[in-house]
Amino acid sequence: MEVVIYLGGMDVSDEKIKSIADYIGRIEKEIDAIPKDKIVVFRGEVREFKRPCYPNLFRERILEDNPFFEKNQFDEMAANKLTKGETYLEKAIDAQHGGFPSRLLDVTYNCLAALYFAVTPYYHKPEDSSDDEDGVVYIFPIDKMYCPTANNIINAYDMIVERKENWINEERIFQKNHKLIDHIKLNPRIIAQQGAFLLFQGDDGEEMPCYSYLHVKIEGKYKKKLREQLRQMCGIHTGSIYPENYNLVNEISRKARSVSAREFSIQSELDLVISNLKKCMEYYVKELEDKAGQREEYLECLIEAERTFDDYREGISSLEPGQEKGGYDLSEKKEEFNECIQEFYRELEKFSPKGIEFSEEYLLF
Repeated sequence: MEVVIYLGGMDVSDEKIKSIADYIGRIEKEIDAIPKDKIVVFRGEVREFKRPCYPNLFRERILEDNPFFEKNQFDEMAANKLTKGETYLEKAIDAQHGGFPSRLLDVTYNCLAALYFAVTPYYHKPEDSSDDEDGVVYIFPIDKMYCPTANNIINAYDMIVERKENWINEERIFQKNHKLIDHIKLNPRIIAQQGAFLLFQGDDGEEMPCYSYLHVKIEGKYKKKLREQLRQMCGIHTGSIYPENYNLVNEISRKARSVSAREFSIQSELDLVISNLKKCMEYYVKELEDKAGQREEYLECLIEAERTFDDYREGISSLEPGQEKGGYDLSEKKEEFNECIQEFYRELEKFSPKGIEFSEEYLLF
């Protein structure tokens, strides 16, 4: 079986993996290269989608017909005793694992559980029904997580579902701020999968950018072998994925150091926007440096980078005119945006092919 690991779609390994031991070794190697202060979660998908890691609520474009679909769905679930959730977020988690449309995306802390989902279709389908297609395991390094019982993420989810504030649903710039919601022992399936969730905000559900994950491609013809090894060597199969409960105190204490307790607001979202912009800039600097010897590919990548930066700029600009929304002064964020763009072009000057001129002025505030 050949498994190839990518960063943003770029092949960074030609190693062949022929066993679960090789797979774990390769995952370990990639995690070792991730900063230690990151939270790492995984997701397995049984085939390569055009839009990978994308919630079904947005795949089916349900909100276009009824913006209050989610609230109505949760209320109906409660009326029919299909959920015992006390908050809309808890109801959403029950909906996610009950087969209902959701803006949440399942992830797991267990790379072997992710591998299981990459080689095994949904349980109501035959195990070998996707063996003619390649599977994928995605690796997400995340800065912060949100506790599912904390007021900040509960209030944020209520705001989205009840549409209390238009800015969180309609402002495109804030839809780039995907949030990791930590594990909660709400139902047996979450426990079995050692699961957590990525929250997609807004009405459109912006896709996860390619620079936010790595991915491991698994050839379809080897899925059967991997399923057998998972079952025989790891006890992982459709009916028996259950987590270990030992060392729970230490695990909770470790997670508490990374949990975000910051109040949910436009200011906190704008801070996250700038943080994401800096990651985006660092990604494109590396991509362009790798392509410096291939002029045509370099120019294509540069155009793509500038379009991405312009998208961020337009998103921030849409929060104007007049008095800043929410009483928050955008001047500081504009300055940080400009500094990031200027740093990007300074880096490019170190390796850019001769004869290519830069014009950063149109991107600056």
